[in-house]
Amino acid sequence: MRFAALFHPKAKKWVQGRANIWQPLQDALHKIDKPVVWFHVASLGEFEQARPVMEGLREKDKDSFFLLLSFFSPSGYEVRHNYAQADFVTYLPLDTKANAERWLTIANPSVAYWVKYEFWWNMLEAMQKQNVPIILFSALFRKKQFFFKPYAKYFLSILQKLNQIFVQNKESLELLESHGFQNAQMAGDTRFDRVLAQVAHFEPVPYIEAWRDGAPILVAGSVWERDLLVILPVLVNNFPDLQIIFAPHEIHEHTLQKIEKAFPSQTIRYSALEKAEKTTSKVLLIDNVGLLARLYHYGTVAYIGGAFKEGLHNILEPASFGIPIVFGRAYQKFPEAYALIESGGAFSIQQEEDFRLLIQLFLTDSPFCTLAGKQARLYIEQNKGGANIILR
Repeated sequence: MRFAALFHPKAKKWVQGRANIWQPLQDALHKIDKPVVWFHVASLGEFEQARPVMEGLREKDKDSFFLLLSFFSPSGYEVRHNYAQADFVTYLPLDTKANAERWLTIANPSVAYWVKYEFWWNMLEAMQKQNVPIILFSALFRKKQFFFKPYAKYFLSILQKLNQIFVQNKESLELLESHGFQNAQMAGDTRFDRVLAQVAHFEPVPYIEAWRDGAPILVAGSVWERDLLVILPVLVNNFPDLQIIFAPHEIHEHTLQKIEKAFPSQTIRYSALEKAEKTTSKVLLIDNVGLLARLYHYGTVAYIGGAFKEGLHNILEPASFGIPIVFGRAYQKFPEAYALIESGGAFSIQQEEDFRLLIQLFLTDSPFCTLAGKQARLYIEQNKGGANIILR
């Protein structure tokens, strides 16, 4: 990671973020006289899964405990390091035995909640030796995962000793039970509770109303370069009356400029909206973080990036706002994608022509578009309640 930091900005933040974590952790915790409840998440998506549980605990017990929140990735830490419900937010140190023992000595957690795919073996083993209760929730398991290999029985035994594992789906539960697990229970995905809470407490995005002109809006959320290769040519050459919001997954200047070049004199960046007296730009570029979940409120249809290689991003957010969803072909690791496709609320594309035909259908067949959006929202409603199961 130190070598990668010489060339990659995200790796550099990963290294720099861990350069000085011990003293601030010590300062925050050395005089605490109430139980420490520790939540650990990988990044922003897992944070959103943890959020209904963290906030449910806060609502139930208020200030009776100290909430420690740790991140693995700078993508999550940099956006949510000021999260108001946590008493202290930090990075998780590199998973060595020494670091695990030092962390537990300082933090002394009464209970640990980990989310989805976080399996740090030294830390898990150290917690089990010190009898720290460990709850894993919103977890997903597949037969091809490492710890179900014949040579990984040691790692599987660590998972079997977790106090409780709340899984997202029946397939995960059956897989664990077939390997002798007695600590697993199905609770669903807590993201359903989170996205519904976002809709219920929706706050308008400043300046969007002034930009929109009543035309249909496509929200292209968390898009990567590979997504742009597919959707940009279609959007440039078709649908002149469609307004488009682009929210890149990582905000790089070259990505913003690529979109601006594709739509000459038709784009405006969100950072410029406040000062724009009046704009007729059909394309809005989101050049900051933290707005995307609310932007789907304004959409007619959403395209969600990542499913051409990197990994499909959050499709539950647009579904919760009741709009149809389009994404690429690589969604095999995402059960919600299968379910939304089956429900009629989401659609996968293989190539440019698939995308063009779908957008054309949504724009010309309003009842079809409305029905697809209703099916997407219905899927969200049918799967809420996971956080309450975990809280109980």
